[in-house]
Amino acid sequence: MAERIPASVVAELVAALDQSRTQAVQLSDLGISKDHVEHFQAFIDREAEKIKKQGFTSFDRDNLYQFPGENADFSFYKSTASNLASLTASQLTSAFGQAYGNWSTTRNWSRVVFVFADGKRLIVENSDDKPTYLYSPWQGDYDGLKFSSTSIRFGQLLDELTEGQFFPATVQDKNYALFTITNYLYKQKLLAEE
Repeated sequence: MAERIPASVVAELVAALDQSRTQAVQLSDLGISKDHVEHFQAFIDREAEKIKKQGFTSFDRDNLYQFPGENADFSFYKSTASNLASLTASQLTSAFGQAYGNWSTTRNWSRVVFVFADGKRLIVENSDDKPTYLYSPWQGDYDGLKFSSTSIRFGQLLDELTEGQFFPATVQDKNYALFTITNYLYKQKLLAEE
């Protein structure tokens, strides 16, 4: 990414962060198509078969697709993906607002620092061990003002600005966006059943 970017681009990035404070994540923000859903459902079938054959691995740092146990209800993942339109903006925002820092407190996944002409800095980062799609949720710090953001648009803009080089392939994949949503909802279902 260039060290200097146009003020209009910075304004769009900052606006995306600011708007997320008052606006929930919308399904339309994700750009998920029917083909994405079908690809995800086939992926779930493959994962279920793999777990059935190889067994369940609970702590695989390199695999962001972690299911809650070997007896996960894989049909829940598939049916939820088929019914995305029935989800509320609140559910989507919660799914992308989940921070996960179970393995380490020192691992930095990503950080963007904007230095403005007046010397003030806007630091936006995600240091979760297992970030969600496009590294949401973002933690921001502007001149001591700290905030959290579930802005999908901010991640999309960073991806465009860096020509797809900012995020690892898994985290920018629509498959992972679908997993983020369905896995969150499945875990909520399990909690409700306890």
